[in-house]
Amino acid sequence: LRIYLSEAAPVIETKRLMSSLKEASLRDPMTHLYNRRFLEEYLPTMLAAVERQKNDIAILMCDVDFFKQVNDTLGHEAGDAVLVKVSEIITQTIRASDLAIRFGGEEFLALLVGASEEKAMEVAERLRQTMEEHSFHTPTGPLQKTISVGVSMFPTDGQAFWECVKFADVAMYE
Repeated sequence: LRIYLSEAAPVIETKRLMSSLKEASLRDPMTHLYNRRFLEEYLPTMLAAVERQKNDIAILMCDVDFFKQVNDTLGHEAGDAVLVKVSEIITQTIRASDLAIRFGGEEFLALLVGASEEKAMEVAERLRQTMEEHSFHTPTGPLQKTISVGVSMFPTDGQAFWECVKFADVAMYE
């Protein structure tokens, strides 16, 4: 038994470390939200469930307005603090069963499975309003930031999920 355990221990530890490394590669280390890589890996499972249950996915593309100015004027530490708080606001605004994803930079996706377009628009407006009302604390004083949100519905707005993400992105810029 001792020989078996001494030979198995490194294998077990390696498997544990590999699992930990995989989890780390699917989450943004700063905001602790899932990242785009997670979405790409999880998407086939999510789409199969949505199709089987005849649900829609409301896609909310969110972008912090004029975020580059925060980094340029206050520094990256302040910018990071803003992104962390934005991720918290998004997470608190959506349901626990929804997905919040740091899509890249200051862009976030919120995926609301089973939500109607009307409900998605309500969530988008609540998110926009919460950001508008929030005051970020920085070394130079309070900072107000706004967020733009575009909404698209999969599969109503397009047959491909990534096409609908693009539509949400276009809607966000409008």
